[in-house]
Amino acid sequence: MDEYQAKGMEIHSFMLVRHGKVLCEGYYAPYAPDQLQTVFSLSKTFTSMAMGIAEGEGRIGLDEKVIDIFAEELAASGVKPGKELESLTLRHLLRMSTGQPEEPSGENCWADMRQAFLKQAFSEMPGEVFRYNTIATYMLSAALKKKGIDLEDYLQEKLLTPMGITGTRWMRDPHDICTGGFGFSLVPEVIAKLGVCILNDGKWGDKQLIPRNYVAAATRPQIYQAADVLGYGDWNAGYGYQMWMCINGCF
Repeated sequence: MDEYQAKGMEIHSFMLVRHGKVLCEGYYAPYAPDQLQTVFSLSKTFTSMAMGIAEGEGRIGLDEKVIDIFAEELAASGVKPGKELESLTLRHLLRMSTGQPEEPSGENCWADMRQAFLKQAFSEMPGEVFRYNTIATYMLSAALKKKGIDLEDYLQEKLLTPMGITGTRWMRDPHDICTGGFGFSLVPEVIAKLGVCILNDGKWGDKQLIPRNYVAAATRPQIYQAADVLGYGDWNAGYGYQMWMCINGCF
């Protein structure tokens, strides 16, 4: 920590946990332990855990078809689904393997991200190629909403409250759907608690908060980056369910 400070690295906060105990932590002005911070794409992992909990409760299936869940939005979009969209499942969204060359963007996208996603062209079949796609994660949140599950409320009830966490906040779109892939605000301790829960196979104390089999699947490679973009080390390690895999068995 002294070295970080000496180098002038602009760290907001730092927490090191080992064997369930906080060994070291630091907070740097203007940030404080109780100040909410937006965690950008780390939001995706929380959305993934909500999907796992909902699947475990039998409220959603990872192999459900996107066109079935969003039949109304598909009809409103005027899109005639091809074989790619017809085969797209929630599991493909979790793995970032939608088959789309890029994600939708722009003001029109924000107006209705569900329709924007459904209108997006495909370049290959879902499941074949990994491409990072934040709107795909939003579609997971939207899918939960279609099942009567509000991502923010559900996570609070099923995961955060049992871990003693309150006061988090999700950004929402114009349709009151949590953005899922971004826009989650929390205090740093929440990240550490989620990490401990995942390392304990989804358990917090004596409570199984996230299904063990889902945690096992989420934390192992589900798909690998395309050969033409492979780098070294962590970049070669693959992607799980809304989690990057790393070398040395880390994620």
